[in-house]
Amino acid sequence: MKQIILFLVLLLSLQPMYSQRKEAGIIILDRYHLGKATVVDSSDVRVYYALNADSLDNKDTYVDMRVLEVGQRITKCSSEFIREGEAHQKEVLKTWKNLHPNADGLPRAHPIHGIRQDYWNEIQYTDIYIEGQTATEYHVMPHGFQGECGYVVSQYPSQKWELSTETTTILGHKCQRATCHWHGRDFIAWFAPDIPIRRGPWLFGGLPGLILKVYDKDRFYTFEAVGIERSKQPIVRYAYDGYRKVNRERYLRLNRELNAEYMNTMGRMGGKMQNAAGEWVSATGPVIPYEPLENNMQLIIDKRIINLIAAAAVCTVANAQPKNGGRCPAPFYARDFSKMEVLDTTQVRVRYAFCAERIDDPKTYIDLQRLDVGQRVVKYYSEFVYQSDSLRTKYDKEHPNAQAAPSWMGVMSRDYDQWSEYEWSDFFFENGQLTEYSQMPQWLHKDNSWYTEPAPRQAWKLSTIATSTEGTETQTILGHKCQRATCRFRGRDFVAWFAPDIPVRCGPWKFQGLPGLILKVYDTEGLYSFEAVGIETRPHPITRFMEYKNYHRSTRERVWKMQRQYHENWFKAVDFHKGHVDSAGNVVDDGPMSVFTKYNPLELE
Repeated sequence: MKQIILFLVLLLSLQPMYSQRKEAGIIILDRYHLGKATVVDSSDVRVYYALNADSLDNKDTYVDMRVLEVGQRITKCSSEFIREGEAHQKEVLKTWKNLHPNADGLPRAHPIHGIRQDYWNEIQYTDIYIEGQTATEYHVMPHGFQGECGYVVSQYPSQKWELSTETTTILGHKCQRATCHWHGRDFIAWFAPDIPIRRGPWLFGGLPGLILKVYDKDRFYTFEAVGIERSKQPIVRYAYDGYRKVNRERYLRLNRELNAEYMNTMGRMGGKMQNAAGEWVSATGPVIPYEPLENNMQLIIDKRIINLIAAAAVCTVANAQPKNGGRCPAPFYARDFSKMEVLDTTQVRVRYAFCAERIDDPKTYIDLQRLDVGQRVVKYYSEFVYQSDSLRTKYDKEHPNAQAAPSWMGVMSRDYDQWSEYEWSDFFFENGQLTEYSQMPQWLHKDNSWYTEPAPRQAWKLSTIATSTEGTETQTILGHKCQRATCRFRGRDFVAWFAPDIPVRCGPWKFQGLPGLILKVYDTEGLYSFEAVGIETRPHPITRFMEYKNYHRSTRERVWKMQRQYHENWFKAVDFHKGHVDSAGNVVDDGPMSVFTKYNPLELE
């Protein structure tokens, strides 16, 4: 992706407005149609709807004006404001090149009317074509995400409406009230029985009359008819060059990410911005509270949830040999850095790459982990999670009125948005005892637990050239000559390399007991590995979060069993009973969600 200057100050200054509005807040991309269209039908009726209007009498207060074109074969729902903007640009282009022969680009088409003309929202930038019982949605994505423009083909939804005897008058038509629950929201509609068209704005329809007004009960979204035309006019379908077919879940999930964390999403995809010093850095920005029109939590729970359809298809294969466990979203809350107790001071701090694809690139690690060795206490924990919690605590203090905080801050590892017990557990060794504080996955924080057991001892066998399967008994790591050792521990065979010149009988995770610091250890199947990438001897405080006092006391066996269950079927663990995804990618509201993931843990017993 090309480097893009993102105006962080602008977005920060607009954040309070976003928290009060329903639509998105992202700069649009250059429009795409400009006359590339084919006539596919002719409309019998055109209905114009104001979307989220502050005043129906003033188009400049609308978020958008949607037009519903109803033909004999095809119904189209699109933005009238976008159409007007593109028509205007076509006129401008007739003279633009003559007046600006040296210009690098073209003027950007944008709506002439509307409360936020220069900003993208997914409703305004979606064209919908309905033919028979098939709905095709073409989605234009914002600046920097042109490659994500795509189309979704699905069965035209049929809302389960309940009719009421209440009536009101809209545009001179006596309308009847109806209600339904659809895609996570409760909606109220007013339809005109005297207009026998079973359609409405967006994907609403199925009532015995044209829907002239529909809104959710929370009033985040309102479509209200402001005009009806009965003249024959062509219905055109644009070329949509370069669009690719995507499933509906993927589109909804990406929309949620872009609306809530546009700049952070840009940064994860390689986008750059200039900081105050003029340096190009990874794009980052605030989290903006967002309420989607389609709030079906089965589909768009959070950016950290896996693609439901893809996961169901590939989990068994992909996770037959996992390095980071199953498919659980990471916790979305941070631990409070202002509430910690100091237990000891480090004599040695060692950093380990956990399951690294490339030892020289932290972004390819599952995690970067720390071993803090003190006089009395040894602590082992995730540096990535620790840093993110620290930055989020700082963010909360600096933004006391913010309604949300970034879900992750700091270095993003390979699977930063997925939970594993090795990344989200802290281990403390003191007086021959091991205490593990296990932070559970998203929506399962009620099961956060801790236990204490005697610190495990591995029965190490030191290797010689004669016994080594690798043909050597030494290896140099971080400048230290290391000796080889092997053991079998809790169901797996491990190989370790330890440095006799560093007289610390510790190592990563639960490994210890060798006559020197363990700098590298891995299982013989190649599923899990820890390798030291840094050693320092300057003192650091060894701390413990006070909130651990709220964790449930348990046993290693119970905690191990919970961790395994969550990896194997997180959806079942959080008790999803809102529906499941069928083979066509549609949500069926008749059963619980269940996605089993084969899991191969570090400890097999």
